[in-house]
Amino acid sequence: MNAKNLLIGLSSMMIILGYASALMASPAPGSAPSPDCFLTYTPLGNAITIGDYGAQYPSSANYGPFSIVFNNVNQNQHASLTVFYNQELSKYPYWPYPIGTTSLGAGQSYIFQSPTNSTEYELSANSVGNPEWANINVLSYQPQTPQKTVYLGQNLTSGPYTVVLEDVGQPNTNGVSLVAINLYYNGVLTNTSAIMPGSTQTFESGNSLVGVSVNSTFAGLYAYQRWAKMTFLSVLAQPTTGAVGYEGQNITNGPFKVQIRGFNFGDDPYTTQVDVFYNGVLTNATTVLQGYTATFNVSGVDLNVHLNSMSQPSYATVDLYQQKIVGC
Repeated sequence: MNAKNLLIGLSSMMIILGYASALMASPAPGSAPSPDCFLTYTPLGNAITIGDYGAQYPSSANYGPFSIVFNNVNQNQHASLTVFYNQELSKYPYWPYPIGTTSLGAGQSYIFQSPTNSTEYELSANSVGNPEWANINVLSYQPQTPQKTVYLGQNLTSGPYTVVLEDVGQPNTNGVSLVAINLYYNGVLTNTSAIMPGSTQTFESGNSLVGVSVNSTFAGLYAYQRWAKMTFLSVLAQPTTGAVGYEGQNITNGPFKVQIRGFNFGDDPYTTQVDVFYNGVLTNATTVLQGYTATFNVSGVDLNVHLNSMSQPSYATVDLYQQKIVGC
């Protein structure tokens, strides 16, 4: 090979190597940007918790032209979320325009594009859950009279208070006879009520909170046969009403602490397991039915734990970011 041919060959090889090097340096379509580029995330607002529990959690979050709508949380603790574009689009006559639905666990993200341009957005789920809780009333009483069998027209008296048994109703379809009473303070009628057997009702009378407990009744055919076993009580501590408690949490009332041990949504009605502490000492453990009251007597003090309701509200806390590649 002469010098001329060798020079041509070397030149061709350099061209081929240069072309290959250029191909290796160029990013392939759809690949990550070069090391000089980086991805920025601009939040479109603050994190918002959305869910399915009415006023506690709104059902959707708005970020500029986008809405994030909460659907549900599945058994794997993933939230189903739908993204909508809220502005009218010529290609879609009805709005909001659905961009997509995704299922996100805590810490997961969903990338989508704006329907009007190629801008990408990232929907992030910070946390997802469906915590169980109970709404409970806790009331503690100090009996002021021994339990007494009171016949129709007779009284139960304690200091300035007088409870008059007005009537014992005939049993309803559940076999329950309501007890009609009038409560007087210094001879003045302050309260009128009907009390269910096995429960205690609280009244504000004479600038104090007092209670009337009905243990059992007999609704005789004739008026003189009717009676109710009743007790008059003073309220030991301001009633704790509408307290929301999660598993392991405590609800206090005076010297009592009611600790929620667990829930059972498979029961009908639903049930909540509670432990009762008096001055820090465990005294009772029981199960309370939704809509019912559990009554305890500890050291001469009566405690009523009434389970108003139970719920499993689902939620997801979300953030929305706009993505942008800069520095290229």
